[in-house]
Amino acid sequence: MRKLLKGISLSVITSALIVGALMVIGFHGVLNATNTESFCISCHEMNIAYEEYKGTVHYKNRTGVRATCSDCHVPRDFGPKMVAKIRAAKDVWHHLIGTIDSKEKYENYRLTMAKTVWQKMKKTDSRECRVCHTVASMDFEEQ
Repeated sequence: MRKLLKGISLSVITSALIVGALMVIGFHGVLNATNTESFCISCHEMNIAYEEYKGTVHYKNRTGVRATCSDCHVPRDFGPKMVAKIRAAKDVWHHLIGTIDSKEKYENYRLTMAKTVWQKMKKTDSRECRVCHTVASMDFEEQ
């Protein structure tokens, strides 16, 4: 009987470890998938922003280095990244209710969206920008 219980306990622990590992891998996969440019522009509301982005130096420049949506909008560190992901869940709601589902609605809501981003940049001291833009790397003669 004792041997049977030991075998069951070992099976339960092993199963729990496997399930836990699969959950961590799945969670990591979802995080990575939601940081891709293709995910960001998969909602038609982002077409306007994406077309504008394609006309910027962050999309096309002489060095060929491209900043994607997540480079500018998603923190690198786990804690701030999770906060950003949770806050971004509101975008799903706005997608469902059609807050910016036309060019006119997008333009009417543009300043509100911009103010939200500006407020975040001020609060975080432009943390995401400073991943790429560092004073030590700047060539002031070229500016």
